[in-house]
Amino acid sequence: MHIRKVCGSRTVQLPDGGYLSRGDLPSHNTKRRVASGKSAVLKAVRFGLIFHRRRPVASMI
Repeated sequence: MHIRKVCGSRTVQLPDGGYLSRGDLPSHNTKRRVASGKSAVLKAVRFGLIFHRRRPVASMI
């Protein structure tokens, strides 16, 4: 098994005592988004496993 080097942590501990890892997240090229995958991504962002990059807003001139 090969483990890629990534920036940041690989797992985070949730307030309920559980753990969330990068392996629990859906792949980046998932075609169909389901509620459990969305929930995992939101938890990952909220607890610092992954970071949300904001896209620049185009000016409306």
